[in-house]
Amino acid sequence: MSVEAAREYAAQARRKGELEIELRDVAARLAVLQAQVLEWFAASGVQSVRIDDSTLYLRRELWARKAEGVSHEAAAAALTTAGIGEFAEPRINVQRLSAWCRERDREGAPLPEELRGVVDVAEVFKVGHRTGA
Repeated sequence: MSVEAAREYAAQARRKGELEIELRDVAARLAVLQAQVLEWFAASGVQSVRIDDSTLYLRRELWARKAEGVSHEAAAAALTTAGIGEFAEPRINVQRLSAWCRERDREGAPLPEELRGVVDVAEVFKVGHRTGA
């Protein structure tokens, strides 16, 4: 190992730490700004806007989870009855259940009756960002 390589490694490690701190600061500021942009979208009735070389747009996400106060056993039984029991073992797989709910939503299919009151599906809006034309 050369001293030059060690010196550069130390410099890069310091720079990485600095960038991680900067990234956390940027992410925190984006969270504050996202709330303001979402309010502005709602107040103006727009779903997207072109700003300089970027497009900001309203992004809708669905997230599903076991309803408050429902036991794992009751949720697992309802998921099994609805034909998706594999989402419940060994615990409720929120990622897979949410993806399944999104797919049903895209198809225009309602939540099966067995899951009503057992699974909560939340609609979350975020600001999406694209750069370029």
